[in-house]
Amino acid sequence: MVEIRKIRPEDTSQVKALIHRIMDEEFAGAKHVYTLQDIENPGQYYGGAKDVFLVAEKDGQIVGTVAIKEDAPGTALLRRVFVKKEYRGKGYGEKLLAKAIEF
Repeated sequence: MVEIRKIRPEDTSQVKALIHRIMDEEFAGAKHVYTLQDIENPGQYYGGAKDVFLVAEKDGQIVGTVAIKEDAPGTALLRRVFVKKEYRGKGYGEKLLAKAIEF
């Protein structure tokens, strides 16, 4: 069973490793376009009242992420939608997006 929840400080190293791995393996040619400053401390960066960083956790392992960042009053950006390759096709991305939209 997968749990979708807010990020905790102890998740940061797994989140960084997951995002860097996917960026390196799947988006290497475009990596220079994407900044990664927000994942240095995602709990803090996405810590505003209208922001959230969610993780999908399965058996103690972070297998997916999604974030919402307030862009302007009444609008937000959907960011950092990542699911480990070996966990894709199992509905985890859908669950992450549903929780993000619910937020």
